[in-house]
Amino acid sequence: MIRNTAIRLHKKLWGWLADNPTLDKFDWPEWSYNGGRIKAIDFDCFACEECKNEEGFLDCEYCMIDWNNGKTDGAYRCEDEDSIYDLWIQADNSKDRSKYAKIIQNLPIKDKE
Repeated sequence: MIRNTAIRLHKKLWGWLADNPTLDKFDWPEWSYNGGRIKAIDFDCFACEECKNEEGFLDCEYCMIDWNNGKTDGAYRCEDEDSIYDLWIQADNSKDRSKYAKIIQNLPIKDKE
């Protein structure tokens, strides 16, 4: 996937999640399995798709998202405990899910290494 496309679709997906906080990533209507035009990808995540190595395995060190910007206590990967993504997953109300999705949508993109 082209990096600029991954960034654009990442922002679009998380904006939709901010507007639809009771739904999950796999519910996004743009996925082909939901009748949309975007082909299914691993983890329903454009950042993960963008940081796959040549063998097709994730290499989170090269994630395009600067996860540490969302938390100041050292969350460097989306799946780190208390990362913004973890907080989004654990949120038990629409207000918090929407808030965390908006933060994820607007996290800085790291420079390509």
